[in-house]
Amino acid sequence: MIHTLGCRSGSFLLKGLLNEPSAIQRFSKEYIVKDHLVKNYVCHLEDLKFKKNKREESRKRLQEEERSKTYNDYNCTLMYREGQLRKLKVSSLDLYLEKHGISCSRSTLKQDRVDIVAAHIA
Repeated sequence: MIHTLGCRSGSFLLKGLLNEPSAIQRFSKEYIVKDHLVKNYVCHLEDLKFKKNKREESRKRLQEEERSKTYNDYNCTLMYREGQLRKLKVSSLDLYLEKHGISCSRSTLKQDRVDIVAAHIA
C-alpha cells in the first residue's frame, strides 16, 4: 500500500493537488490512509525535491568553477610530490600537457595522462 501511495501522491504533488487540505482528505479517504500520514509523505517528497535542487545547484557551481580554472591555478609540482596528481580531472591534466607542449590523443586514458605529467615533472 505504501508503494502505491508513493506513486500516486508523487503525481498529485506534481500537479499541486495535495497542497489543499480538502485534496489531502479526498486522497486519504480514497486510498484509506490517515491524513497525517499523507501530509508527512508530501512533506517528505517536498524535502527530497528541495535537496535534489540544492545538489544540482551545487554541482553546477562546482563544474563552473572547475571550467574557469587555468594552468596557474594548479601547483602540479607540489601535487606530484604529495602523490595527488591522480586526483586531478582530465581537463586539468590537459591544461598541464598543453602548457608544456606535450601532445596527447583524446583517447589517452586518465592514468596514462597522470603518468605522462609525473614523468615530465620528475
